[in-house]
Amino acid sequence: MEEFKFASTRVIIEGDVVFSVTESATSLETAKSVLAVCAQVLAKHKRLFMLTDVSNGFNVSAEVRRYQAEWGSKHQITGSALFGAGAVTRGMVTLIHRAMALVGKTTFPLGFFATEAEARAWINDVRQKLNQ
Repeated sequence: MEEFKFASTRVIIEGDVVFSVTESATSLETAKSVLAVCAQVLAKHKRLFMLTDVSNGFNVSAEVRRYQAEWGSKHQITGSALFGAGAVTRGMVTLIHRAMALVGKTTFPLGFFATEAEARAWINDVRQKLNQ
């Protein structure tokens, strides 16, 4: 397990899972750093699950959303599970997810959960289906 800190974002690598916790607005520089870690995990494991704690909010600018969509067009995420999201955060993440699908013509499973345990269980279910 490796851990990184980019501004107010903590990132923990757990095998093919990148677990991130953000405590404030995400800058473009921070988004690039986090997604660079994600790219390394994807290259090493040939799949990438993103687990994100958004209980403190998910505030990203249009510039960051564009970068995330562009990044997603070049990298195939296996699945993304977010927990602690309110309605506004769920809406914003859904928009980013749809933009990634439009720009990259790819999509991936996306789930919103109340707790970290539920999000991890969902990732394990997706992983098991892929291993069958």
